[in-house]
Amino acid sequence: MPAFSKPVEFYMQKRINPLDPFRLTSGTLSVLRWLGDKGAIGFWLAYEIPGNRRTQKIFSGNLSRLKKDGFIKKDGMKVIFTEKGRLAYLKLKIERCGLLPEDQVCLVVFDVPEKERRLRKLVRKFLNSAGFFSIQKSVWMSRFDATKELNEYFCLIGLDDKILAFTAKK
Repeated sequence: MPAFSKPVEFYMQKRINPLDPFRLTSGTLSVLRWLGDKGAIGFWLAYEIPGNRRTQKIFSGNLSRLKKDGFIKKDGMKVIFTEKGRLAYLKLKIERCGLLPEDQVCLVVFDVPEKERRLRKLVRKFLNSAGFFSIQKSVWMSRFDATKELNEYFCLIGLDDKILAFTAKK
């Protein structure tokens, strides 16, 4: 039997990367978006299940799936997002941002050292999937108004000292 330098559980557990897109079904995404828009991102939210019996069953199933996957904490009829849920909701907000006025752009500048090459690659992949395009390797631009959401997102995952998003005039 081989000797592991770390416990076997370390190798078996699933690692979650905060920059990878979450793969949720459209129903769970709708419930996640609804909860976030109602205010569950920062506070406990009391909710009432909407609609008829069939809609209530679908809503409850999606809510249970979000709890099982660790996106929300539930206490009776109250819900609050976990850190994973906050990240997912912020990603949804970034994807739903509207366009900036014609003379403005959203710029993202990052300075990640060479020794953290994997992180740089993940940031580039995330920005590409969020609708940004590269001006230089560490300067990305978009016409979407996602500055506030990006800064909040990068702060939440601990990259606010390495990545800066701001709105600039052309």
